Amino acid sequence: LYREIDYDHTQILEVDFCQRTNGLMLRSGDTVKEVYCAAFPSPDVLERLLAVASEEALLFVHHPFDMEVSGVGFLPVPPDMLAQLRDRGISVYACHAPMDCHDDIGTNASIVEAFGVEVEQHFAEYGYGFVGRIGSIAPTDLEALVNRGRTVFGVDRVEIGGGKPTTIRQ
Repeated sequence: LYREIDYDHTQILEVDFCQRTNGLMLRSGDTVKEVYCAAFPSPDVLERLLAVASEEALLFVHHPFDMEVSGVGFLPVPPDMLAQLRDRGISVYACHAPMDCHDDIGTNASIVEAFGVEVEQHFAEYGYGFVGRIGSIAPTDLEALVNRGRTVFGVDRVEIGGGKPTTIRQ
């Protein structure tokens, strides 16, 4: 993503991160006194962080890139914001693959728990695990499942693809 904007990210981002897109992304110091968490390092999140964080802070993010939702997709953290974070002593750690794969504390584990899924199989190998789960839930109807999703994820808009089954079990 940084090559697409003609920015040499290797001068500011950690070598391991540049190879794996995971782990310590930006080292701005060796001491951490405050930790902030976010799903995406969007410019809005970073502006808010820069307004409140003191030096020696760590931003822990799930995704190392912003996700633009109107069709563009992933966007790099703007280079000027990376410089501001570094100059302010704010480091960034991205934990993407492990959070997607972990059976107990990952994002999938949270979704499985929220929907009461009894996992029967894993699929889609990724990193050191699998990002996909196949399982069963107590029989429900589509409307109840969608409403549960709205509640769990705090969203108003849900798109439904495919058919509209009267009962859902898997």
